[in-house]
Formats: sequence, structure tokens, C-alpha cells
Amino acid sequence: MFNKRNKFFEITLMAVLGAMLFACSPVLSYAQYSNIYTSNQSSSTTHPASNITTSSATLNGSVSVISNLYTAAWFEYGINTNLGYSTPRISYGSGYFSYNYNISGLGANTTYYFRTVTQNAYGIQYGNMDSFTTDYLNINDNDATIISPSALTAITTPANSISNNGARLNGLILNKTNDASNAWFEWGTSLNLGNITTPISTGVVPSVKHVNTITGLLPGTTYYFRAVVENSSWRNNGSILSFVTSSEKQTKIQNINANSTIKENSSNENQPTFGAAVFGAGSFFPTSILGLLILLILVLSLIILSKHLYSKFLDKKHS
Repeated sequence: MFNKRNKFFEITLMAVLGAMLFACSPVLSYAQYSNIYTSNQSSSTTHPASNITTSSATLNGSVSVISNLYTAAWFEYGINTNLGYSTPRISYGSGYFSYNYNISGLGANTTYYFRTVTQNAYGIQYGNMDSFTTDYLNINDNDATIISPSALTAITTPANSISNNGARLNGLILNKTNDASNAWFEWGTSLNLGNITTPISTGVVPSVKHVNTITGLLPGTTYYFRAVVENSSWRNNGSILSFVTSSEKQTKIQNINANSTIKENSSNENQPTFGAAVFGAGSFFPTSILGLLILLILVLSLIILSKHLYSKFLDKKHS
């Protein structure tokens, strides 16, 4: 009876150890990651926007669906790469489809970022990021006449002399008209801005640097700003930049609204499965506390088993 129990103990322990070795092996981790990278059976691609006006644009994209599952597709867009707005979802079956959506209510002379998104039972797939800039607007013309962007231009440049309660805002004003212009900065703690500096006359100088120092700011706070120029016929807003006031630490400057098209690689934001996260992909070494505990149990079990087998060997030898 005692021998039968020992035999059962040995078989059970060997089965447990075998299962744990398999769980920690690269074979399982590779299988888990392989499933992650191949299971999202759809791809989403962002194409350049079209029909761009002062207040609207058509977003374009395409989706390729391999499986027979219905896949929903839509666009995300906004005035920075955080996006924040989305279009209605449209469902597609298997195959390759082009889709578009017209958005309106946009601001003139403003850069917008957008990307395609698809979703099915396998998860969400994001397309590459793209951007466009709406047309310029003649603010004194009720017919909203589009003007040349080179006629009167405000260029926002990074802030400097940043402290815990102030900063110097910088800009460049380009004037190719014979009409004198005024320049100022709009700034605030959100993209809505809300504050303006005192307008300064920049005359008819073709190119002039525009600076203004603002004070009374809060430490460790993000502020947004842009340069603005206006004459009797036209007005132009520069791109929005941001800075962070110091809090006895370093200060950073970030351009969140550049007037250029950007491209980013498609990304799949699916996270690794439980097993892969615990044991690591393609490695016998765990990558988490739970994995370390399992490895410790494995080592202790091996020691106990070795001791047991060695005792049996000695018993047989003496008998």
C-alpha cells in the first residue's frame, strides 16, 4: 500500500512539473504571441483627406477584412494627435472596402489629425495617422474668400525664459501686403486659449520677430499659445505650441499642432495574454512576480523530487 502511494505521488508530481515546464517554455509563449499578431484579421489604412475647405473636409480610408466577421470602421480626428472626436461607425463584411466621411464645423487655417479605426471580434486595429490644414479665410469678406497663405502669416515659435510663474512667447510675422498689420498672442491652460496679449503694430515690414512676456502663471502647469497677425483685410493664426512652467524641475516644450503632414506606423494595441505576460515570450525566465513565484515552486518541487528519488535509490541499494 505504501509503495502504491509513493508511486501515485511520483506520477502526480511528475505531471505537475511537466505542466509547469511547458507553461514556462518558449513554445507556449511563442504560440500565445503568434495568436496575438495573426488573429486580428482586418487591416485599416488612412488615406489623405480631400475636399478641404475653410470649415470642412472629407476623411478617406480603406479596410481589408480577411475573416467572414462583420467589421466596424470609423475615423478618429482632432486638432492634435490625442484626437478626441470620432465619426459614426459603418459595418462591412469580408473583402476590401474604401470608405470616407465628410466632417464639418472645422476652424479655418487649422491643422487637424485623423486616422482610420476598425473593430471586430478579434479586437481593434488602428490605421496610420495623417493630417490636413483647412483653408485660410478672409475675415472681412462675408463670402469667405480664400486667400493666399503667403500674403500674411503668423508663425509660432517655441517659448523660452520659462520660470515657475512666467515665460516669453515668440513668433515670426510675414507680411507680403502693403497693409500695416498688428500682432499678438493668444494663450491659456487649454486649447481654447482664452487670453490675449496687447496687440503690437508690426507695420508693413516683410518679416519681423514678435515676442511678449507673460507673468502670473502657475508652477508646474501646461500652457498653450499661438501667434496671431491681422490687418484691415486678413487675419492669420499660427500653430498652437505648448510649454510647462517649472516646478523646481525641468521644463519641456512640445509642438502639438504643426503645419505639416505627419505619418506614423500602424499599431496594434492588443496586449499580451496572461500566460505570455507572466512567463515572457521566447524565454524560460519569468517577467513578473507571479512568474517568479511559479519558478520558485518549480525549483523546490524539483529538489523534493530529487531527494525522494535519491532516497528510493539508497533503499534499493541497501536492500
